Amino acid sequence: MAKKPGPVVVTRKGASWPVKQDGDVLSTHRTQRAANDAARREAIKDGVERITQGRDHRFISKDSFGNESKRRDTEH
Repeated sequence: MAKKPGPVVVTRKGASWPVKQDGDVLSTHRTQRAANDAARREAIKDGVERITQGRDHRFISKDSFGNESKRRDTEH
């Protein structure tokens, strides 16, 4: 059985916003919004979490697209 991929993470590096998963850079974007859009698509495809870090590398958003409980997500 193949191992489920890890979460998709958006972080800042210099002037760009890379989208990473399992230590690999999937794509790099000029804006955080573009990176979040790409990360969301990838997370939905893989059924995993998307984690967004701000300029200071603190988590600012976290969404799950995998096995969720019946309880509604209250972050958004």
